[in-house]
Amino acid sequence: MSEGEFYDWQTGGGGGDLVRLAKAWDAAGVKWCVIGGLAVNHWAKEPLITKDADIVVAFRDLTLALESARSAGFVIKAHRFSANLEGEGQLAIQVTTDPRYAEMANRASVVDLLGMRLPVAALVDSFQGKLWAWSDPEWRPLKRRKDELDLLRLAEAWPELKERLPDALRDALS
Repeated sequence: MSEGEFYDWQTGGGGGDLVRLAKAWDAAGVKWCVIGGLAVNHWAKEPLITKDADIVVAFRDLTLALESARSAGFVIKAHRFSANLEGEGQLAIQVTTDPRYAEMANRASVVDLLGMRLPVAALVDSFQGKLWAWSDPEWRPLKRRKDELDLLRLAEAWPELKERLPDALRDALS
């Protein structure tokens, strides 16, 4: 079983949804990238399965991205700082509209991620996004622990990031 087949199996067809979305956005000329746990999986080199895909779209392309997703068969539910896309599988696709992430799609590069060719946020952007999430006092405690683990995974794989960790997390790597 290939990485892509395994991911698709783990997400109940979600890998296929992500590939379908990528094709629709590429055809429409949408600038976007994967952030969050999937981006961490690329940079940390030891993937952990996640049933969600966090994405940022260049803000100038947001309307086009949502229209293209809808045309590709996705159901869209808008929220304050995100739009959730529901496809055929069990993958929760969340497009952030948080302005802090606005430029990440412009610095992304296309990589092989779990058997799929996808644009992934740059290492420093992936780290910063996780740091913002970990620092959010409104996150549930378990969500913050997952973000903490992702930050530690990145700093372990990329030692130059260790100095950017908050003191409490840096001590965990000592």
